[in-house]
Amino acid sequence: MVAVFGGLGAGCAGSASSLVRSVWKGPVTVEQHDSMAKSFEARAVDARSLAAYHLMLASKYRSAEAEWGAESQEIAAHCEALAKDYETIAGRYEALAAEHVKHSDAPNRIQHFQDGDDRSVRDGP
Repeated sequence: MVAVFGGLGAGCAGSASSLVRSVWKGPVTVEQHDSMAKSFEARAVDARSLAAYHLMLASKYRSAEAEWGAESQEIAAHCEALAKDYETIAGRYEALAAEHVKHSDAPNRIQHFQDGDDRSVRDGP
């Protein structure tokens, strides 16, 4: 049984790679990289907003212990954990945006994702 799945997995590896390239065409032009950078920057702003919202909720629950009891502290800790996760997500989106900015900062720069060629070229080969 292992040999069957092992062989199946090995046979799929090359197919999956070509499938990904044919289904997902990455950004190629300066404009496409710029658009992706702006999109990731906006997602980072949204994630930071959600982090701030959850920190505000945590603060409210922390101050509601008299009314809610120990449960308020558990909920506050949950909200703080979510805020931390959203901050991590925001940082990752900012990093993605920065990578795309690198490819959109120079005229005539093209990122060749097609055919597995991921070299950046400027003004020619």
